[in-house]
Amino acid sequence: MTDPVGWGERDRGRPELVERLQDAVVRRRKVRLTYDNHARERTERLVDPWGLVDKDDTWYLIAGTERGQRTFRIDRIVTADPTDQPAERPDDFTLATAWQQVVGEVERRRSHTWATALVEARIGAELTDRYA
Repeated sequence: MTDPVGWGERDRGRPELVERLQDAVVRRRKVRLTYDNHARERTERLVDPWGLVDKDDTWYLIAGTERGQRTFRIDRIVTADPTDQPAERPDDFTLATAWQQVVGEVERRRSHTWATALVEARIGAELTDRYA
C-alpha cells in the first residue's frame, strides 16, 4: 500500500493527461504532443510513448522521438492526441532501466553546480566546520 498524501495535505490526484497517455502506452499508439519546455518554448512532436513515471507527484512520460529517448513532464504537455499510427518500442526496453538513466543524468547535472558566497570571517569558520 502507498499513501502519497502528506499529513495535512490533500490528495493532488493524477493529471488528466495521464490516463490518455497510459492508454496510448498500452495500445502502442503514437501521440502528437504540444509541449512547453523549461524555457517555455512550445514545440509539436510525434512520439512513441513507452511508459509513465510518478516521481513525488510529478508525472513524466518516457517516449521515443526522432532524436531518441526523451522525458517529458506531464505538467508541461499542453495537448496530447493519440493517433492510429502504431508506436515502436525497443525490444529490450524496460521502464525501470530507462528511469534509472533519467535519474542518473539529472543527478550528474546537479552535482556540477557550484556557488561562491562571500560571508563574514566568523560565519565562514562555522560553515567550514559544518560542511567541509
